[in-house]
Amino acid sequence: YWITHANGIASMLLAFNGVMVFWVISKFLEKTVSNCFQTILFVAFSVISILILFFLINTITPRLGRTKKSLIYFGGIAEYKKDDFIKTIRNLSVNNYENEITDQIYINAQIAKKKMKLLRLVAVLFGTNIILGAILIISFLN
Repeated sequence: YWITHANGIASMLLAFNGVMVFWVISKFLEKTVSNCFQTILFVAFSVISILILFFLINTITPRLGRTKKSLIYFGGIAEYKKDDFIKTIRNLSVNNYENEITDQIYINAQIAKKKMKLLRLVAVLFGTNIILGAILIISFLN
């Protein structure tokens, strides 16, 4: 749930950021840049937009770093031959199964924590970009 939730938020922000970037760029290209202030705002807006894109892609990118064979993680299961997997599952003790689940819960929590940390950073950058974009658009009206 945590990972899916973070990926959903990141995907929405990616879409909103794309719309905002294209809207500001279209307004920027329609107008003649009349002063250094507008140029600085546009450059700052562009740099932050690129950072947002980088962090959002980093958030959405799957974390598949498991190295040992696991009986509940798809990457670990795929390392088994079918017959070996079935045999191993049938011979698995309750204690070992609980350890597998505990490991997976911990790994998922670490992944979710990293994704949420990136989303917090993106939220700050996104808010900053909304303000910069609004100031830039308002500066074109004058």
